[in-house]
Amino acid sequence: IAAYHGYPPQCKHGDRDVACCVHGDLNFPAWHRLLVVQLEQALKEKGLAIGIPYWDWTEELHHLPDLVSKR
Repeated sequence: IAAYHGYPPQCKHGDRDVACCVHGDLNFPAWHRLLVVQLEQALKEKGLAIGIPYWDWTEELHHLPDLVSKR
């Protein structure tokens, strides 16, 4: 799953192998959803009962959540 973002480069672009990330492309929303679903499935297969953090961008933000602002 980690290779989706490009290392090692496994996606074909012409005659080259490149990163499989499609940021900035019209296909990004569907591609990224597939990545998240496959990550969730992989975690379940390992028996891990954890969640993936979700940032609700529709709510007004007054400060960064502790998850991203504290070390």
